Amino acid sequence: MITTEDEYQQALAEIRALWDYESDTPDAERFGWLVDQADAYEADRWPIDLPSLEEAQRFRAEQEGTSS
Repeated sequence: MITTEDEYQQALAEIRALWDYESDTPDAERFGWLVDQADAYEADRWPIDLPSLEEAQRFRAEQEGTSS
């Protein structure tokens, strides 16, 4: 489990090194585990709240050019 910024940075460096891994190898398993750990750290450290229904509708209308 990644618990510090240093561990997170080390995991990112290892993820970059394993980026072009071969499937069904120990590297592939390590890559998947590291990505899961980094994702969990990011979600805990920098959570992103879902928008309210009104915010989502307003955003969608703006994207479609139908906002008033």
